[in-house]
Amino acid sequence: MLEPGNLLTIIMVDDDAEDAMLTKAAIEASGQKVDFHHIGSGIDLFEKLTARLEESAVCGALILLDLNMPVMDGREVLQKLRGHERFSKVPVIVVSTSSAKSDIDSCYAAGANAFVTKPVSFDRMVEAMESIGRFWGDTACIPE
Repeated sequence: MLEPGNLLTIIMVDDDAEDAMLTKAAIEASGQKVDFHHIGSGIDLFEKLTARLEESAVCGALILLDLNMPVMDGREVLQKLRGHERFSKVPVIVVSTSSAKSDIDSCYAAGANAFVTKPVSFDRMVEAMESIGRFWGDTACIPE
């Protein structure tokens, strides 16, 4: 649960800039006030995290992670996060167009905190982002 006045930081890792733009718009339309950052690949995420290791940039943040990305897919990103002492407890929600049981199972086995199938309509995306923001911003305690 965030302290009053603090913003939930959401880091979206997705190779599709349009998906990121729609997600940000859905968050804004849901009325959630967040500090939103888009990172285009798992490799870019780790470059930024490594460069900021001394800062707490990712601590207290929530990662929305695309499953199907080139070079380093979401499973690989998740495994690398979970294998790193500093980032192992950062909450990660896999957001994918897939609803395949094998994808869902493999993500939870790799340490995902949740798996969300990308909604097909903007209204449903707004509802999903509102639910995520309320739970992770208002209800859950995110590790520092």
